[in-house]
Amino acid sequence: MPFIILLSGWAGSGKDSAAELLVDEMSFERVAFADVLKAEVSAAAGIPVAMFYENALKDSPLKDSTITPRELLIRYAIERKMLDPDAYSRIVVAHILKGKRSCYVISDWRFRHEYEFLYQKLSENYCIIRGRIIRSSVNISSDSTEHDLDDEYMDFTIHNDGSISDLRDAIKVVLRNLKK
Repeated sequence: MPFIILLSGWAGSGKDSAAELLVDEMSFERVAFADVLKAEVSAAAGIPVAMFYENALKDSPLKDSTITPRELLIRYAIERKMLDPDAYSRIVVAHILKGKRSCYVISDWRFRHEYEFLYQKLSENYCIIRGRIIRSSVNISSDSTEHDLDDEYMDFTIHNDGSISDLRDAIKVVLRNLKK
């Protein structure tokens, strides 16, 4: 059965690196709830979308402001989700249903309701796997959007305290276990 891996973890834990490895080396397609959000905020604020993807930029205050691109995204998402909590989940589901891949990785899973929505819409055709990436050197954010999944059940956990090669090996172990 085709599958979708949802990656969770605090900012800086290595979710994007894990997703890149799955895409580059294991034929996954990366999807993210926040890709559309980033495009929307970029257009609304008149700032380059790259500011939301580059680590050096997304946590630095915007010109003539004290707010960072990351904070701007969070504020916008909170407002949007008050109107429609599943807005971004709906876009991800539509993308997957139109896609031609059998394996997807969602690199920015942050909320229980996202899993519930995906499970409701996709579990008939996809096995949905929940995983957490942990890096002990990451400073834990006090931002509430970082903690909805703290006590959530995970199908696997990867401790990402080594090299990119160690992360690759850990991902391969997870994939071997999934195929059993």
